[in-house]
Amino acid sequence: MLIKIFMYWRHYLKTMPDSPTSKLSQVIEQSGLAPEAWLECYLDRTLLPILKLFSNTGISLEAHVQNTLIELKDGIPEVCYVRDLEGICLSRTIATEKQLVPNVVAASSPVVYAHDEAWHRLKYYVVVNHLGHLVSTIGKATRNEVVLWKLVAHRLMTWKKRICE
Repeated sequence: MLIKIFMYWRHYLKTMPDSPTSKLSQVIEQSGLAPEAWLECYLDRTLLPILKLFSNTGISLEAHVQNTLIELKDGIPEVCYVRDLEGICLSRTIATEKQLVPNVVAASSPVVYAHDEAWHRLKYYVVVNHLGHLVSTIGKATRNEVVLWKLVAHRLMTWKKRICE
């Protein structure tokens, strides 16, 4: 029987005072994957699509942990959903190049930002807030957050090579 779970991330990234582990650590353990392998799968289902969306359209999502739902299959990340699109913005440069501006959104729309600002917002919400919480929580369980951040960096470099070739 296939069981799919939607996780409201902010609740899974907490370590409760009466427990040495987080709910996320329990999910990872139940998945049967090593924490590093689980994180790689997570990055492939969350960070990569969010970066591709920005690169291909200029759409910058406010995908912090409160706005992110993860669909799990047997404890393994399968799909990432981003809700509450109130904080969405567009890179003027990319969206104009891809003809979203002015065909879909007017150039004067308040959602259209300078490229650097749209990119900064994406990095803050997705990397600093979202991945920061996630990696910190997994790192508490593995006691080696540095290894996890190196894994994130390696994954980013691998994607960059693949995209640029």
